[in-house]
Amino acid sequence: MEKRTTDSKQRILESAACLFSEKGYAATSVRDIADSAQVNVASINYYFSSKERLWVELLVQALDCLNEKFREIDCEKTKDFSDLIDQMYLILKKNHNMIMNIMRIAMSQEAKDIDKHGLDQEILFTPPGSKIIVEYLRRALPTTPKKIDQQWVVQGICATLYHSIKIMCSPFASSHSEHPMFDEKQIRKNLKRSAKLYFDALS
Repeated sequence: MEKRTTDSKQRILESAACLFSEKGYAATSVRDIADSAQVNVASINYYFSSKERLWVELLVQALDCLNEKFREIDCEKTKDFSDLIDQMYLILKKNHNMIMNIMRIAMSQEAKDIDKHGLDQEILFTPPGSKIIVEYLRRALPTTPKKIDQQWVVQGICATLYHSIKIMCSPFASSHSEHPMFDEKQIRKNLKRSAKLYFDALS
């Protein structure tokens, strides 16, 4: 019974993720999600109480899943900060569909009211991957950077990482892969160069 419950709930989440991504939150009805997940509407109300709450749980689950993948990186075996950022890039690329869904959810109109659900502020305002960046800096630098400097590095690196993934995994990039702008080797090289500049600024 427990496995059936878990399977049903997960199917609802997966169906909602696809539909919210394809149609948008407003254009997706609870009936649409129920039909796609092959459950009844009552099941969605039972597990999530509302479409809005389902949307929130979907975002939290996606962020948790992505952070779990970043935690698989062994900072002690990482050559340097540039290598860490390159590993993060490869993880993001491998999971780019999840990244795109997170971005669509987080940037949708509904996100403006998300804090009323009592979510941890750290979940709302901390980019996935932030913790491993801060952990590495604390290990590698002789003194712990000031919090404001940590935030500066995290925001700068994560913005560059996620922007790079959004570009590289876009349909436009796929149809113009021969253009230097979409040369993955150069993009990874530039990311490493940016990481080194940030690290040297804190050293």
